[in-house]
Amino acid sequence: MNKMKSNAVKNLIKACSFLLILFIILNLLSAAFLPKNNTLDAGIDYESTYGYRAEEKDSLDIVSFGNSDLYSGLVPLQLFFEQGYTNYAAARPLESISNAYYTLMDVYKYQSPDLIILEVDCLFHSSEANDADDAITNVLYNYLPIFKYHDRWKNISLSEFTENVHYDHIVTNKGYIYHKTVEAYQGQDYMNNKKRKYMTTSTQIFLDKFVKLAKENGSEVMFVAIPSAKTWTNDKHKTVADYAKSNDIEFLDLNVEFDEAGMDWATDSRDGGNHLNYNGAKKATSYIGQFISQHYQIEDKRQNELYNQWEIDYQKFIKNK
Repeated sequence: MNKMKSNAVKNLIKACSFLLILFIILNLLSAAFLPKNNTLDAGIDYESTYGYRAEEKDSLDIVSFGNSDLYSGLVPLQLFFEQGYTNYAAARPLESISNAYYTLMDVYKYQSPDLIILEVDCLFHSSEANDADDAITNVLYNYLPIFKYHDRWKNISLSEFTENVHYDHIVTNKGYIYHKTVEAYQGQDYMNNKKRKYMTTSTQIFLDKFVKLAKENGSEVMFVAIPSAKTWTNDKHKTVADYAKSNDIEFLDLNVEFDEAGMDWATDSRDGGNHLNYNGAKKATSYIGQFISQHYQIEDKRQNELYNQWEIDYQKFIKNK
């Protein structure tokens, strides 16, 4: 019996040693596979998501998270022009809260925002099983980036094993993606539709972690729901409102305050009510900016010469759009 126990211990030690060595090797390879700049050419997955890395260190007042509703509905440069707030929209398609959490961890390496905005449609986009799978994947991607960027093996060079990252690609639109197409929403009162109204277990876990991380780093948190006739409902509003109230978080639902914000589904959607176009985004951004000015103390940077580039970028955006 003692011999069997001894063999079992030896086998366990061998297994642990193998896993440790494997982890060290994968960690070393991850350093090489990690893109060295925040551009598509360098291998980054979503160039517009990670543009906050190239902004002047600790220069952003606000960083916003969410899915395509956010990068279609919030115009950071307009927020600066109207309110003087520096904001970056670190959104991505089909965003999950687990990925947003790890992106927020990354944000604090480069920025110290006063306010974190979460567009809350991303809390309902998937099933329990898919959310759990996504959460596990994002844990793996965060700690061993080689699994996320393994396709880079085709172009990787030996110098990348020792090369440091240099994130210097400025995303002029600050994460916003411009659309001018107009396709009206033709449906009825979508807020009374019945869709899944609960947050999955993994979503609740990572939402708690997201909020806690923001507060631990001195950032206030604000929830926003950008108008979306294809995904949003009264039941989802109530779920988020209850969470916000329990956690002392301001919640602005532009689906509820659609008329107050001057929105119009005949002119403000690019795809039949799923996302806003630029016309709708302008209205949503103005309303969000007014809400922020009423509920948070953020310095107006418009007269600060250190932020002149934001005015220049805004004028470029207006000209080029």
